[in-house]
Amino acid sequence: MYIPSCNFWKLLYRKDMGLFWFAVSLWSCCGPSVSLHLGGETSEVSHPGDVMIGGLFPIHKQVSSKETHGPITNCSDVDVTMLIRAQAMIYAIEKINELQYLLPNVSIGYKIYDTCGDVSIATRETLKLLEQSLGNQNMCPLLEETPGTGAEGVKVVIGERDSETSAAVARLLALPKMAQISYASTSELLSSKLKFPSFLRTVPSDKQQTKAMAEFVREQRWDIVGVIGSDDEYGKYGSETLIDLFTQIKACIAFKEVLPAEFTQNESLTRIQLDKIFKKIQTHPTEAIVIFTKTRNVKAILEEAVKRRVHRTWLASDSWSISTEISGLKNITQIGRVIGFINKRNVIPDFKKYVHQLVSQKRKSTGDSFLLNYLSRYPMCSHALEEDDRDSPSLCESSDSGQKCLQLHCLRNSIDHDESYSVYLAVNVIAHALNSLLECNNRDGCKGNTPFPAWELLQEIKKVNTTVDGNTHIWFDENGDPSTGQEILEWNIEGSKVNISSIGEYDTSGTIKLYSNHSMDNSIETNCSKSCEPGYELKQSNTTCCKTCLPCKDKLYSNGGEAECQACPSGQYASPKKDCCLPKEITFFTWGDGIVIALVVFDSLGAVLTVLVAVLFTVQRSTPIVKAAGGYLCFLALLSLLVCFASVAVGLSEPSDVTCMIEVPLFLLAFTLCISCILANLLQVFVGFNFRLTKTSTLKSLYRPAVVICVCFGVQVLLCSLWLILKPPNKITLNDHETQIIIACFEGSMFLSMAVFLYVCLLSVVCFIFAYNGRQLPDLYKNARYVAVSMLVYLVMCIIFLPFYMTSFNKYRQSIQACALMVTTYSVLICHFGPKCYIMLFKKDLNNESAIAEYIRNHYNQKSIRVLSS
Repeated sequence: MYIPSCNFWKLLYRKDMGLFWFAVSLWSCCGPSVSLHLGGETSEVSHPGDVMIGGLFPIHKQVSSKETHGPITNCSDVDVTMLIRAQAMIYAIEKINELQYLLPNVSIGYKIYDTCGDVSIATRETLKLLEQSLGNQNMCPLLEETPGTGAEGVKVVIGERDSETSAAVARLLALPKMAQISYASTSELLSSKLKFPSFLRTVPSDKQQTKAMAEFVREQRWDIVGVIGSDDEYGKYGSETLIDLFTQIKACIAFKEVLPAEFTQNESLTRIQLDKIFKKIQTHPTEAIVIFTKTRNVKAILEEAVKRRVHRTWLASDSWSISTEISGLKNITQIGRVIGFINKRNVIPDFKKYVHQLVSQKRKSTGDSFLLNYLSRYPMCSHALEEDDRDSPSLCESSDSGQKCLQLHCLRNSIDHDESYSVYLAVNVIAHALNSLLECNNRDGCKGNTPFPAWELLQEIKKVNTTVDGNTHIWFDENGDPSTGQEILEWNIEGSKVNISSIGEYDTSGTIKLYSNHSMDNSIETNCSKSCEPGYELKQSNTTCCKTCLPCKDKLYSNGGEAECQACPSGQYASPKKDCCLPKEITFFTWGDGIVIALVVFDSLGAVLTVLVAVLFTVQRSTPIVKAAGGYLCFLALLSLLVCFASVAVGLSEPSDVTCMIEVPLFLLAFTLCISCILANLLQVFVGFNFRLTKTSTLKSLYRPAVVICVCFGVQVLLCSLWLILKPPNKITLNDHETQIIIACFEGSMFLSMAVFLYVCLLSVVCFIFAYNGRQLPDLYKNARYVAVSMLVYLVMCIIFLPFYMTSFNKYRQSIQACALMVTTYSVLICHFGPKCYIMLFKKDLNNESAIAEYIRNHYNQKSIRVLSS
């Protein structure tokens, strides 16, 4: 066993902490007292050549230590699959040496070591490779700042399989800048060139594999997943990356379980962890469970799944997706569906034929190999097995006449399901790099110098961009990762057997492509809603990953399924069941509407009454009562009221820009004219009966009816003109109503419209004041009293009407406005002209001058005021 001869403490002064780790590993794993026991089997095989390639393969599965006579490491349980992988490396080298098309006059040799899948053993075997690479010098050249310059020995290493072991080896090989090409290590951590500058691989990293898994879950629309990882460089980074990706695609993580590194090494710990895992599996509904850990961990989990009769959909990482050890477990078909992910594979040309000839001794190998060594101890079985046993990897080692032997079908299965093509690719990549480094061509051979330092070959390997066997294009990115994609597998159950077949692929562009129509519906009842009835939407529960169906909120609808509730397009509204959108009804006042008919009848009646009053006043125009009501001012007031009724009729039709500009402005102008006439009449009564006013009084001087009417009406004309010019009323379409689209009139300028209304209110208040103050005057016909009532009605209507009008935006907005205008007009017609018509028709004895004089004399006699008779 090699013992380092340089000063160990020299390493402690280096700034690179990776070297400190290296020193500790070197001190702990190397020494004369450590030995490796393989039960009579060789731990290494080799064959000479001009350029040597190293290989690290876990030929044995189990490792144990004994402390009886010093530490002894025992390796047991040969992995037949790893025998095939190691042989694939030898086959690729032999093929290149035989064909001479890449390296015409240069041969490749190999040194392959059995690491037993153990980090310590792998480290020790790597140190052997480095020792030989330095030509039996001491290890001190490794401490120099420049890359190693050793000329002989191994120039590149193929291996290891597990990411954790590869990381330990990569730290050692980084010192002399020796290239390491792994055929199965996928940990994303190994992509860091700061930590592992000389590491490359022919399989994609876990980053691509986890992306493929997440994309597959997204495409299958699985919402609830469980993740099982392990506390090692493979399982830890893979499971953490998966959780991040599942979060990005909004898949809910039902549970996450990280297995300890010593999960299968302690029986009591294994039992505790398994109970914990399956309690979560059985209590948390999931549509898929990802197991991202080493094969030996997976074996323990799935054996327990078989015992507990757990039936799920499992997503397998590349560590076990094609493992015949797992797929050959007893009753494994009962665990449910298994979907696996692995780097894109291919068939090594003529490899199966080569192995068959080798084991049947029809072909001689040019060098030593683990497979031949194994066959020398355990030959091929000669007897035929039962058909049910032929596909069971657990029966690889059987007995033939009491002698242990190897089943031929085990080798065949391993070749069919193996990832040996990655090893084959690694050898071909090295050959192409050597072709470039040694400047080889078929005519002149290789002109480059051999031997050469290992770091030169590393630089050439990084530049490789080639196609192997005409169907696999490979090159490495800046992280040393290859350009290949992922293959998607499914475990098809045929009776009691499992047949692993490819169902699709994940390419480097990030898309999933299934080869045929494969239904991935989960056969497990998760008791979680996947779709909803129309009018409902799926919502995440606050306590579990399950989604529940909740009814859509007001004004939202859903078509059901997985659709979310959403608002209806413009012009539509949600149905009462909220399962669809219905078109909104376009509403406006039409002549067939019942309210419109009633309003038209009352409006027409008002117009007719106004005309009849005008006719009666015309007939009685010379009587005292008509003169007392203002004479010709009565006819102007009646004409204004008639226009008011007409403007109301305009507003009862379908709104348009023209009708909106006519209705309210015309009414306010006409009503202002009517009030102006009434105000002039009140001034007439007030001045005529107030004997305390002198001839020079201001009020008498102001009493000019025409001037009063023109001034009052003129101000309103000015305000309405500004309103119609600057921002007039116009037609609007109101879509805010829940079920209707309302076409109505909008007042335009709020400020100017309010100014016009308030001006009419101001005139009404003035009229009310004069009428109220003149109620005690000797007015036989009570003009002032009835005018006060009509003005009060108008003011009350304004107070009630305006808030309703401003806040209501529905079909009845027009009816509210029409009612308000009509009531106001009726109040003036009834209160101002009604009593006079009553006297003309039924109290004719009061409609003469003597009756008026007698009434005035009696009024003032009661007040002891002397009145002169004319």
